[in-house]
Amino acid sequence: MLSHHYGLTCAIYDTNIDLVAYTDSYEKIWGTKVYKPPIEKVFHLKQVVNTSPGEKDICGGCSRYHNCPATFEISQCVCCNGVPIGVFALCFFFSKSRRANTPKNIQETITLIEDCAASIGTIAAGKNSLNIPDAAQEIMKTTLEIAPYPLLAVNSNGSVLAENTAFGFFRDSHIFQEQTFLETLPKDSLYHLLSGKS
Repeated sequence: MLSHHYGLTCAIYDTNIDLVAYTDSYEKIWGTKVYKPPIEKVFHLKQVVNTSPGEKDICGGCSRYHNCPATFEISQCVCCNGVPIGVFALCFFFSKSRRANTPKNIQETITLIEDCAASIGTIAAGKNSLNIPDAAQEIMKTTLEIAPYPLLAVNSNGSVLAENTAFGFFRDSHIFQEQTFLETLPKDSLYHLLSGKS
């Protein structure tokens, strides 16, 4: 979802800084060989916000040094019952002019990655004060808040679970004309949505 809606590259690393999970875009850009020093740093600092990937000294041994395709990165340590078990990283790809505006939304993005990391830790723990449905709800809430375009969350019956402010335009304009949201989708899109592929 993060990759599809925001153009982000996401990756999860374990304590050995080996890849555990990653988006297709990560593999296309970096392959599966990890340059470890920047990720190891996250274990010590818990969170690293990098506004100039590929330009810092710690990136010196990377094959993408001074030529990193990412323009903004946030990496968050993932903890399970207080013990670090990995790192969750988000990478953004956009123009330098857009990068100049990144600090305006940085806190919302940080909240998103913290919620995602907390959810991963919760799943790994199997139990926590924040159960998995609650963690998923928090991630969905944050995602809806930071999305700059209309975004709607629906269940498999087409009932609306949540919407963001931008979606209000569609609701107020009665664009669905008393149809359920799913009835407005093309059949091929509907198939992918209900099969969990979107």
